[in-house]
Amino acid sequence: TASDRLYQVIDANLTTAAQVADRATAELRRRAVLPRQAEVGVPVNCGQQLYDVVAVTAPAMGWTAKPFRVVGLRTRYVRHQGASAYQQRLALGGV
Repeated sequence: TASDRLYQVIDANLTTAAQVADRATAELRRRAVLPRQAEVGVPVNCGQQLYDVVAVTAPAMGWTAKPFRVVGLRTRYVRHQGASAYQQRLALGGV
């Protein structure tokens, strides 16, 4: 199908079939987790880290404590006359 993609990893450090299988499993997992499924604006949290699992409640989306993994993180300072503030956005992927 159009969504199928060939992805090749070459790693000369892998010397056994078990190591190759473990690496393939890790690559498939990484590819399943990293695609963005949602993005949300949140209060700035200096402890937020990539790959943390967060629960999102959004009644408009029908989500009640739906788990997501943080796959992207952006914090920026926005200047406005009299109301400057930091903003943080999280890109969310599958768990």
